[in-house]
Amino acid sequence: MLKERILSALVLAPLAIGAFYLGGIAFAALITILALFASSEYKRLLQGADVELNIIFIPLCALIALSGLSNRPEYLFISVLLGTLVLLSLSSIQKGMPTAAFSVLGITYIGGFFGTLALLRTSQSGRQWAFLVLFATWATDIFAFFGGKAFGKHKLAPKVSPGKTWEGSGFGIAASILVSVLWGNYVELPFSFCTFAGVTLGFMAIVGDLVESSLKRYCKAKDSGNIIPGHGGILDRFDSLLFTGVWGFLLKSLWQIM
Repeated sequence: MLKERILSALVLAPLAIGAFYLGGIAFAALITILALFASSEYKRLLQGADVELNIIFIPLCALIALSGLSNRPEYLFISVLLGTLVLLSLSSIQKGMPTAAFSVLGITYIGGFFGTLALLRTSQSGRQWAFLVLFATWATDIFAFFGGKAFGKHKLAPKVSPGKTWEGSGFGIAASILVSVLWGNYVELPFSFCTFAGVTLGFMAIVGDLVESSLKRYCKAKDSGNIIPGHGGILDRFDSLLFTGVWGFLLKSLWQIM
């Protein structure tokens, strides 16, 4: 399993880095693919909990995510609102409150959060901020995994994700701080701000992981899919980035008003 994880990462990481670096069509293609697969996995997961989302949920998530490429936050907000109204109207016909609730949550979680990452990348100096988010997220995930394997003794959330430990999370956040400070030094951001960014991005990466684990636990599933050998599905691999992308956009907004 570890060998498969490493091989998959060696293939996928350059593709993600290339798309983040190039922006434009390459990044739009990445966001579209991620949103389509993630929404499909989300829909399939919920079937295990007897919650059936309308098939339109999948293209709606992709369209909402793409609205973030406009670099206009208001367009993303309006697209999330319109998508929510469409799904709520369909859910009311089906008369299913769980369907309505998970439809709204999913539109925000997948379409809105991927759309916010797109907002970050297309903003002024968006490339450097998007890379800060990407590298801090990866550092958190990698060091939390290996740190937990080597030193983990105290469970972080045993009922949600038994494999995660406080020790692993500490290693993950420490790695996020280090990466954020090094990247901040490269792009000339203050040490104190980068330290704050590292702590909070690491924390949000862990939160994103736990949220997806809670969803899988609710749906009685081990993985969201099996498209990525050794990792599972798109949601399994990009659950942290959904949350850190939103937080990265907020960090950039905070930096601009400081």
